[in-house]
Amino acid sequence: AAACGAALGTSTFGVFETLQRALPQAANKFAGPSFATAHEVEIGLVASFGAVVVAAALVAPLEAAKVRVMIGDTDVGLTDALRAVGTDESGAPAPKRLWDGFGPLLARELPFTAAKLTIYAAAQQTIFGLVPAARERPALAFVVTVVCGGIAGAAGALLSAPADAVVTELASGKYGPDWRRALAAVV
Repeated sequence: AAACGAALGTSTFGVFETLQRALPQAANKFAGPSFATAHEVEIGLVASFGAVVVAAALVAPLEAAKVRVMIGDTDVGLTDALRAVGTDESGAPAPKRLWDGFGPLLARELPFTAAKLTIYAAAQQTIFGLVPAARERPALAFVVTVVCGGIAGAAGALLSAPADAVVTELASGKYGPDWRRALAAVV
């Protein structure tokens, strides 16, 4: 679980930061020097979307294996869980199955990440606007960061909880790649 969360967080924030730097430069180059400033929110959302797509593609196999380990009747490790997920009912290798949960994972992570990053930025801007001295004092800036992170994380969790339940059901292996059956089991 920790490896999956670390991989998801690292890849999401890494790609997001890269896109946050590259997209405004590209937008200004192609659409004019003030485009990025005028479309800061939209560029942030595109960066969030790109980060989530890359992260979900990288983490889908680990997410499926994590759920198998968590719901398994036996004590298996990550390698055994990955092997089980990537095998069909007859025991033949089926590596494509490692990404069966990509769509539902994307459905979970898109609202979570978009909400988290958008709400975090808005909350931080609001608090720093109300308490400008907090920017200049490292201890206060840290408190603002933690508070904004908590607000953003809670909002993201509320938005992504339904999709998270579908991802968990799908990764359990009971429904194969059929996300509609997994959704029906949740609802």
